Amino acid sequence: MTCDEFRRRWIEGDVPALPRLSDQGGEVGDGLTRHRAGCAACAAWERGQWALDEALAAALVVAPPPALAARLAQIPTMVARTDAVEEGARPFELVVLVVAALGAIGLCGAIGAAALSLLWPVAADVLQAAPLVLGSPLIGYYQSVASTLIEALATLLLIALVVLQVQPEALRDAVTPSGRS
Repeated sequence: MTCDEFRRRWIEGDVPALPRLSDQGGEVGDGLTRHRAGCAACAAWERGQWALDEALAAALVVAPPPALAARLAQIPTMVARTDAVEEGARPFELVVLVVAALGAIGLCGAIGAAALSLLWPVAADVLQAAPLVLGSPLIGYYQSVASTLIEALATLLLIALVVLQVQPEALRDAVTPSGRS
């Protein structure tokens, strides 16, 4: 092995975990190890590479500030505290699930009606004739009830969003007594 080949393999990372010359203790293994042990120029070059690695590691690896380390250490405890569900939140969760289920049912009905009208053109005629069969007072009443329900659900959803926006402020105040993070 030549000096150029040794240095090329070192730079390309083809050196399979060679210990330092000082750590080797006189062992002679493959061609890399034998060349390194026998060539003073390559041994000096390798010591320079190790010194450069140590200097760069010392300059580039920086410990985090103590305040950041303390805040990062608090994250698991904050997550554990937010997993606990208060007793008053159970009905609210049920309302949100019911609203989501009703929305999914309505969306499925709309998609089903669109697919039905595309698949069977006769179904579109039947759907157009349905209000005439059912009568206009019934349709007007249904529309009024449906719009009232949608407005009520939207109001509940807005209240839920406000409660969710206020909740993190209370948690942050519970973590830091002054309210500042």
